[in-house]
Amino acid sequence: MNLCIGFGGFCRVDHHLCQNRSAKCQFGPGDGDSDDRDCCVCLGIVIARGQTGGLAQLNPQTILFLTLSGLATGASWLLYFHALQLGNASLVAGVDKLSLVLIVVFSALFLAEPLTWRVVLGAGMITLGTLVLIRQGG
Repeated sequence: MNLCIGFGGFCRVDHHLCQNRSAKCQFGPGDGDSDDRDCCVCLGIVIARGQTGGLAQLNPQTILFLTLSGLATGASWLLYFHALQLGNASLVAGVDKLSLVLIVVFSALFLAEPLTWRVVLGAGMITLGTLVLIRQGG
């Protein structure tokens, strides 16, 4: 199960890197959830067919990254579902969407991606929408 979660986390990162860098992806674009499921299915097929030789070529740093990514993804889902039990779904989902704003900020800081007026406007609208939801819920 942890291997599947780790591989799913890798596919989510791979999806974002491919989307952000216009690289050629092995997996098509989609939301992160479907990417995780698709990657788990693909990994299951690879294991069932006994074609795991390529996995042995991963260096220890990549394996560590995949493991930590998988653990973080699993913890994120557990905390998300716990938050859904404690609060209104509209508030929890609204706050969860702030992760997109963080991606915009981090991609500008660490990947030197340009902040166009559309990107800033969209991130600002998400932030304002979340603040409106929080104010209405409180």
